[in-house]
Amino acid sequence: MGRGYHSREVESFGNPMLDAEANRELFEEQVEIILKAFRQESFSHQGKHYTIPPDVPYRGYRLKEITLVPRPVHQPVEIWQPIVSGSARSLDFMARHGIKGVISATAEQFVERWLRDYQAAAGRHGRA
Repeated sequence: MGRGYHSREVESFGNPMLDAEANRELFEEQVEIILKAFRQESFSHQGKHYTIPPDVPYRGYRLKEITLVPRPVHQPVEIWQPIVSGSARSLDFMARHGIKGVISATAEQFVERWLRDYQAAAGRHGRA
């Protein structure tokens, strides 16, 4: 998974391309929703941008939780994300949620630093 870095990848989903902070904030909340859907039998989410399920009548009552159908066959679902900038925030987010990093076509000096930084973030979140 990834945030996207072309306008067609980002703005077509309603996310702001030019506001990196807003783009990251939306992406992080979206990932949290996806992970809940994968990892929990049923779930709800109340965040800054999303309320799931929405607070609307449904067949005469209000839903408290929803389920993902079909459920993933294998748990935990393995998620990979490209490491592009190697920012502390990105690496910490990935480590906190058990997301694995992919690095390609990058100078060796960056790869070594990003690996050390990711390992340190994983250690802070008990994922040595």
